[in-house]
Amino acid sequence: MGKILISFLGTGYPTKNGSERNYRKATYRLPDNTDITTTFVAHALAKYYNVDRIILIGTVKSMWEEVYQVFEKEKVNSTFNEEYYIELGDYCESSNYNSGLTIPSQEILEKALGPDSKVVLVKYGITPEELKENASIILGIEKYINRGDEILVDITHSFRSLPLYIMNLLVYLKNVSHKNISITHITYGMLDVVREMNYAPIVELNEIMNINDWIIGAYSLSEFGNGYKVADLLEEGNRKDISQRLRNFSDVMNLNHLGGIRNQIGNMASMKNTEFDTLSSLLIPPIIQDFTKKFPYQSEPYIFQFRVAQWHFLHKNYASSYLALQEAMITYICQIVDSNYNDKEAREEAKLILIYKNTSKTYKITCLPQLRRIYKDVNEIRNSIAHELKLKQTPLQLINTLGDSIKKLESIWVNINHPTPKPTQRCLINLSNHSKETWSDEQRKAAEPYGKIVDLEFPQIDPAKDENYISQLANNYLNKILSYRQKFDVTVHLMGEMNFTFALLQLLQEHHIPCVASTTRRDVVEDGSGQKISTFQFVQFRRYF
Repeated sequence: MGKILISFLGTGYPTKNGSERNYRKATYRLPDNTDITTTFVAHALAKYYNVDRIILIGTVKSMWEEVYQVFEKEKVNSTFNEEYYIELGDYCESSNYNSGLTIPSQEILEKALGPDSKVVLVKYGITPEELKENASIILGIEKYINRGDEILVDITHSFRSLPLYIMNLLVYLKNVSHKNISITHITYGMLDVVREMNYAPIVELNEIMNINDWIIGAYSLSEFGNGYKVADLLEEGNRKDISQRLRNFSDVMNLNHLGGIRNQIGNMASMKNTEFDTLSSLLIPPIIQDFTKKFPYQSEPYIFQFRVAQWHFLHKNYASSYLALQEAMITYICQIVDSNYNDKEAREEAKLILIYKNTSKTYKITCLPQLRRIYKDVNEIRNSIAHELKLKQTPLQLINTLGDSIKKLESIWVNINHPTPKPTQRCLINLSNHSKETWSDEQRKAAEPYGKIVDLEFPQIDPAKDENYISQLANNYLNKILSYRQKFDVTVHLMGEMNFTFALLQLLQEHHIPCVASTTRRDVVEDGSGQKISTFQFVQFRRYF
């Protein structure tokens, strides 16, 4: 593990009479406000950060003789060679864009820079071929970097396209290479303000890598449903309320947990009014909006699962797409024959219908012949993939079969818009701290128009938990309530802890599920001892709006 400075070297400026070139001295102001006067910034930074090695990038015409002179002469036991200095200067000054990538006795120059330091020669970058060659040379710098090294980069004397290539190297080192390096500083010496300020401030450009991290994280979230990097960045900005939601979403996407994905998509949709800082606001909300649009969590369950299968196919997650497509067909059958699609036995019965072994309820399924043909192909391939069974088709044929199946189901379900039966029975789900057995006769009478009363136990809300906990709990209860919609026209009697009630109310209203609260009149009487006793009399069910 070492500290490496990567910097650039230019060609300097000609003297007034034009007979020789030089690298003008400048005073560089370092981050701690100390000043160092030297000919080039790499010298100042190497001292300030006490680096172990230097990698210096330049063309054959760069002022390598000045590098040799500055670094060699400052050594305690200097072996400065005047003849080599002149030879190197003459060679570099006479070189041009056609010169080869060699300089005299390069090992002497590298020794002057310090142990294991390197000189990296690049082309001018005039033609596309030279640009490609420079890209390979700069990316090849990785071979000089060891596992765990700390990298400092300065672009003060960089030129033409080289800063872009060095940024690509940094992106590669940070995100692809397995060397576990850290990029601690990206600096730029502002020589353009020397006349105004009498010094060149060295500014940190580390925000460039932060922006790059956000871009990579946003791409990973958008393309693969993997929001872990974005979550890490949000946590660094003390946004754990959002980061945990993205982690939860990423977990269920990677598991291809269809119920969990539906739950977490609803959770993400509730983030639409969340405030972000400037950078994250440009990246996260559009991705969230895109997911909630592609995965319509308010749609019928089989349509939602079909959309997940479609998304996986488009993103080349073919095994996950096969699984989701198979489950979507099973869910469709459950919904058509009025069974609970979340019930294991109901799903097994639906499978039997799809494989011709149960015909008792098939009269309701007008598109069953097409579904059976599609299910046969999808089921056989999915099982073969999952259980390593031998397949006759090539991988490309398997992918094409999947794509064809998705198109056929799109035609059956989406374009035809085949509806599921609408429930004929009404139901009042009582989600409160008082079960229906404790209701007064007046309250029971008022509930009759809402149909059958079903108690759903109100959760015990942990007062120490955060907003993410409330959001997850609300989405869990939303799914429980949605399961009743298969058989009932649902109204929810919702009363209890305020954060949870408000969160769930918003979700239920998004699903167009009416919610009511019970209103009461408080009567207070005073007993003989002076103690006040309160009783509450039911008045009405009042709808939330």
